[in-house]
Parts: sequence; C-alpha cells; structure tokens
Amino acid sequence: MSKPIKPNIKKPFTLYPLAWHLVALNAPELRDASRAISLIESTLSTDEEPSSKAFSVLAAAYAEQGDFERSMDLQQKVLVKRGDYAEQALAQGMAPRRSRLY
Repeated sequence: MSKPIKPNIKKPFTLYPLAWHLVALNAPELRDASRAISLIESTLSTDEEPSSKAFSVLAAAYAEQGDFERSMDLQQKVLVKRGDYAEQALAQGMAPRRSRLY
C-alpha cells in the first residue's frame, strides 16, 4: 500500500516530476493518472501563476484516463501560456482529426 503524498504548498512545482512519472511510467500497472491529477490540481489551487508544465502534465494525465477532449483543451492552455501562436493554430487545425483517432 502506498503512503499518501502531501503537496508542498510552498513549492508546488516540485510535484510535477512525480505526477509525470505517475502518468508516463513504462510499466502500465504502475501508472496512476487519478493520483497525478489529484497532485496537479492541488498545486493549481495554491499556485498564483501555474506554469505551462502543470497544465502539460495534467493534460497527459487526462489522456491516460482516456479523456482526450479535456486533454486537448489543456494543451491549448499550454500553447497560449507559452505564447506559441503558430503551434496553437496548428493544434486547432488538427483537433478534429486527432479526436477521431481516439
């Protein structure tokens, strides 16, 4: 049984790598997207200016759960936060095709 993880409210960015590993581990039986979502969402509520990394990891967690619509919405936030408008336009153009693939 795993121990509960308490977020470090003063440094929420320290949880991003842990949440990423919970989503992207090579061993599917060790993945825990729900836990990753819980970790990231707890940091979003305390972080004054959430980073694009937080939204990126959250998007990956939702994709792992099969919620591709929500994942794509979060990836849009990532592109906007980064100011990458060329990629944002490309992503918007690809969204209808990507959702059909899933």
